Amino acid sequence: MYYGTIARLHVKPEMVDQFLTYGTEMAGKLRFGLVAGLLYQSTNDPYEYYLVIVAPGEMIYEQAVKMIQLHPEYRRVVNLFLDAEPEFADGRVMYSQFPQTTRRS
Repeated sequence: MYYGTIARLHVKPEMVDQFLTYGTEMAGKLRFGLVAGLLYQSTNDPYEYYLVIVAPGEMIYEQAVKMIQLHPEYRRVVNLFLDAEPEFADGRVMYSQFPQTTRRS
């Protein structure tokens, strides 16, 4: 069963374009066993984003999280783009249907 997180991110207003460019570049490079990622922009706050990350199981997800958070790039990205630490809501994916393309709107 798929497992993952929905992370609430609040991007610094002056960093939105760079954040989206970075995200687009990284989207094609899913690593650490992750199988899908989606990024939503809030309609209520243009600087609030929700990042959905999916792994093929809870154990792989937990291992990926540890590897990502220990990776030097993680801290750099948080400090560079975000106003605050991400807020995570982890859980099982109860239904999924993923296209096979990477696309930025």
